[in-house]
Amino acid sequence: MGVLLALLERQRSGQGQVIDAAMLDGANYTALPLFKWAQGGKFVPVSKDGHLAASDFVLRQAPPWSDVYLCKEDPAKPGTRQYITVQAIEPQFYAELLKGLGLQDAALPAQYDRKAWPEMKLQFARIFEQKTRNEWAEIFKGTDACCVPVLNPAEAAAHEHNRLRGSFEATPGSPGFYEPAPAPKLSRTPGHVPRPSPIPGGDTRKVLLENGFLKEEVELLLN
Repeated sequence: MGVLLALLERQRSGQGQVIDAAMLDGANYTALPLFKWAQGGKFVPVSKDGHLAASDFVLRQAPPWSDVYLCKEDPAKPGTRQYITVQAIEPQFYAELLKGLGLQDAALPAQYDRKAWPEMKLQFARIFEQKTRNEWAEIFKGTDACCVPVLNPAEAAAHEHNRLRGSFEATPGSPGFYEPAPAPKLSRTPGHVPRPSPIPGGDTRKVLLENGFLKEEVELLLN
């Protein structure tokens, strides 16, 4: 991203610049929203010792509508544990979630009644264990409940939406395996489809020759 920003700025000014990039800076910057939210102390609760109160944070699985739930074992996949993930934060999404769970007419606490969250989480867990992951996926398919199945890599590659989008490509040299395709998709200069994994040392001879070494020198170095 730093290189891209510098290239864009060079087009405007005609001047180059030094790009100072560090993993530490990048990790800190990705946490910018958390720092901003914590400064207000409302959206992100902060404990007395200054740490984020993760157990009370709406985006950290504190509420029942922001969590991952174990589903009933699928008879077609005995011995496996399958899950459904829920992130129904907004009220309209939460209403859709309750409808899918069959709780739309139940007398329930308010969505943001924090004291009720532990009991509501237990209630949700009991309900999710009554059906398989795929059964829940079918119930919530096409809704705005923000409730979707947790897929393993093979299932993700085979998912209908991903196949229609071309989101995965076969991994060269590994039959039956798939990997994410380049994103975003560019119409004129698309990214490369997956290429075979490099063989350690497989390009050494080519690189040496391209950098001015004589063929005899290369053979001497490699033998």
